[in-house]
Amino acid sequence: MSDQYDKLLTSVGGPPREALNRLIYVVGSARGGTSITQAILAQHDSVIAMRGPSSFLNHVWRYRNKVHERLWRQLLWTPGYLRRAPVRDSLNGKRRDAFIKLINVAVSEKKLRDVYRLYPLVRALDPDENRDLGTMKAWLDKGNDFWGVKLLPNAFPEGRFVFVIRDPRGAVASLSKRFADLRPDSELKVEPVDVITTAIYWRNLVREQLRFARSHAGQTVLFRFEDLTQRPVEMAQSLYDALGLPAVPKSGIARKLDNLAYGTSLGDETAATGISTAPNERWKKKLDSESIALISSICGPSANALGYELPVKGPVSGFAAILRHVPGLRQKISLLAKLTYLTITDWHGRFPGMSSPMRLLEAK
Repeated sequence: MSDQYDKLLTSVGGPPREALNRLIYVVGSARGGTSITQAILAQHDSVIAMRGPSSFLNHVWRYRNKVHERLWRQLLWTPGYLRRAPVRDSLNGKRRDAFIKLINVAVSEKKLRDVYRLYPLVRALDPDENRDLGTMKAWLDKGNDFWGVKLLPNAFPEGRFVFVIRDPRGAVASLSKRFADLRPDSELKVEPVDVITTAIYWRNLVREQLRFARSHAGQTVLFRFEDLTQRPVEMAQSLYDALGLPAVPKSGIARKLDNLAYGTSLGDETAATGISTAPNERWKKKLDSESIALISSICGPSANALGYELPVKGPVSGFAAILRHVPGLRQKISLLAKLTYLTITDWHGRFPGMSSPMRLLEAK
């Protein structure tokens, strides 16, 4: 970190430096429980939370040297909840000048740690936020892919990584239904090509999560979405404790969790409050036996390492299904290559994390 950036950050003020240095990054598959996990962590009074995924790594940092600086600045402030102008206008003369210069220094030097920390700084200084900044202990963001995550431990050695994993049958059913909703000619049923695509996505992401967890065990918290839905208050307590956040009474957690809003892609209802176990069983109504067998053949080894009981029938049915159901030669080749890579690197537990159960976070 440059001395100039450090001095400007001090001049701007805001939350303690320790809070800006302590990133909590949530990663999981789309439709896999990351939103509810982020919402639970955001309920803690000591956490500065992004309102949804910022997509900083994949959509901002990724293009820092690929687009003109003016365009990159626009990408940097894409999240609408990062209200840079109101923050700037709320600061007095010297603090305002330091804030503007801080942004310019971060953008010009392009250091991951310095640029990314602008996000919690802007969120914390937002004039609509009525919180005691001195009590902040960490800040929170999330992602649904693994691009750039491996860069974060070096940039944020004080950071923590929360990996939420959902039963692949539930995640694939939910994602496949989402794809069906987007197709104008769809009969709103789960299609084999969507099952194949999303199952490979799930297995690849879990593979990356397990690799990372093995390499950074002291910084990583790993848990199953189903365990969270069954005992949400106790799991929230366990999360807070594992992340080094101040303890919160169960009654306070329960009161906040009862008011959390969530949506569903598989039921008739569009939204509800609280945390329900209903998502854990919806796949049974949406997936036929062929889809379940296909998910098992693709995801079985990884799922079983995490305590899910899926019959492993070998990779052949997955390859056969790609040849049978996936349209277009290019897409066939792409998915065959991905599944081949996963099969070779995970086969018989050759890759760390695939042969034995991982230690998962348990409810207190």
